[in-house]
Amino acid sequence: CNSELGSGWRMPTGSEWSNVDASGGWSTSFAAYNSALKLHLGGYLMGNTGLLTSRGSVSGYWSGTQWSVTVGTYLYLNTTYSGMIDDIKSYGFSVRCIRNL
Repeated sequence: CNSELGSGWRMPTGSEWSNVDASGGWSTSFAAYNSALKLHLGGYLMGNTGLLTSRGSVSGYWSGTQWSVTVGTYLYLNTTYSGMIDDIKSYGFSVRCIRNL
């Protein structure tokens, strides 16, 4: 986020995404889209091929939290679930940047 938008911008932490998910009351992706954040099911890029998959049914939004060099944390959304997941960083999930005040 910093390199694309300049100083003061960053990815939300895993805790921040988790808090937004919990306070938003999202039980479905439709609720996440109807929120002020307009989170949509944009799919993701496969880690091994780079192909776009699951568009319209799944999405992930990376956080700045990582467990190792190869594993990070993201907010996962599908039509019936939202929550935090850890997975390998080679997946091309979406990034939402936030600004430090």
